[in-house]
Amino acid sequence: MNRRGTVKRIARLLAEPNRGRLPARLSKIGLKCNVMPLILLLIVAALASAQVRIMPSFRAAGPVTIDITPGARAATAITGLPYSGDRTGERILSDGTHMSQSMVREFRDSLGRVREEHSGQGFGSLTIVEILDPIAGFDWVLDPANQVAYRVVLQLKSRAGAQNLQPCDPDGPPTSRNMPDGNVSSSQPLGSQTIQGIEACGRTTTITRKDGAPGLTAETWFSREGIGGVMLSKTSEQTGQHISQLVNLRFSEPDAGLFVPPVSYRVIDETTAFTITGPAPLSQTSQVPPVPASRTVVALTGMPWSGDLMSGSTPLSKQFRDSSGRTRRDELTGNGATVIIVDPVAGYSYKLDTAAHTAHRQSIKTQSKPASEATAPVRASAQTTKLPSGVTGLTESLGTKTVDGVVTFGTRVTLTYPPGSTNGNDKTTSTVNESWLSPQLGASLVMQSSGALVPNSTVTLTNLSYAEPEAALFKVPDGYQVIDDH
Repeated sequence: MNRRGTVKRIARLLAEPNRGRLPARLSKIGLKCNVMPLILLLIVAALASAQVRIMPSFRAAGPVTIDITPGARAATAITGLPYSGDRTGERILSDGTHMSQSMVREFRDSLGRVREEHSGQGFGSLTIVEILDPIAGFDWVLDPANQVAYRVVLQLKSRAGAQNLQPCDPDGPPTSRNMPDGNVSSSQPLGSQTIQGIEACGRTTTITRKDGAPGLTAETWFSREGIGGVMLSKTSEQTGQHISQLVNLRFSEPDAGLFVPPVSYRVIDETTAFTITGPAPLSQTSQVPPVPASRTVVALTGMPWSGDLMSGSTPLSKQFRDSSGRTRRDELTGNGATVIIVDPVAGYSYKLDTAAHTAHRQSIKTQSKPASEATAPVRASAQTTKLPSGVTGLTESLGTKTVDGVVTFGTRVTLTYPPGSTNGNDKTTSTVNESWLSPQLGASLVMQSSGALVPNSTVTLTNLSYAEPEAALFKVPDGYQVIDDH
């Protein structure tokens, strides 16, 4: 694919973010946008990647998992133009806080062999190495922590690196198109400039939200020389800016040993997607309390209800509770829904995969109580908690407020992050989260978030109905495979 084609591919990825393994909610810009800059960085990294797609997990706790998806197309090796460099990622929050996010060290030799070393946010303590070897016809993914080399057979072709500068797209007015979700994507060439001594072509892509809320703008500069790929990208959205750039360029021949898996590694042949698992990062485990081995679910009975959880006009989930205290939550995504059913009558919780027709089941301990007896939380004075990472949490009671005819009780939690406590932040920053809880519904009707780390957002529980939901909603559908998780 030439550089113009690559530019168009980025525009399509930004406009149709539900493709591949990108998180489905990326299309709902402004919703959970604290992961947006990192996701865009991974798009850029994927363009530089030789063949496989490397996607780290975004979970706040638990072991780090790296999903590896082999490419479906033949790889092209560029010969005769060796180089090495570092692709860095940095996030700049709206309050000016700088946060280090990722590092990809890149190497290419004269034979067209490529090595990429991925580390940083999302990878925890792991470094994942990819080696594309057109001589042997393999793409290797190395897990140094476990000394494993995953081998993927590739269709390969080689071409000599271009000695002349590639032309940039001609200047012209922006082109726009309507996206499936109702937003509008527009794109325009930016001409050329010199970056790190390399001539580059630029393009800007802007996504305008249908509801008028701030969208996203991505400025990307591609090498006109034989390096290929992205020299610099700047992505701006509600929570600030993300910058990814290729720096420390060197044009000498890299050490040949970089392109060969160590002989001590165990070799595993792969033909489909696979996962590498590592330990949870210290910064995550120190801020999240451990999950108890078993939990007791309090079932509120005698007051059925259903409603829609919304972020503005964007639906997030549909929620149900019946008179027996059974609950169901349908998490809506661009690819369908993930369904969580908690059945205190049977003593199980289920997570349904509607695409695979599977139901993961876990045993739960239950305790039933009439919803009418659910009491308001005890209003206490403000409490301050300091976590081992240095993060300080301030919890305050906000009193009562009636929302849609329902009495709710408010709580505000302010998290303050001193320098170095979250992804290398260079100054103190904070987030504020408010929620208004109905004890009888067992749910919050309004949740508001603000601060430099998260977009300003309001999530509401609306369209409340107090009719009895259909009993079938709380059962595993026929034809699903039930898998017991322990």
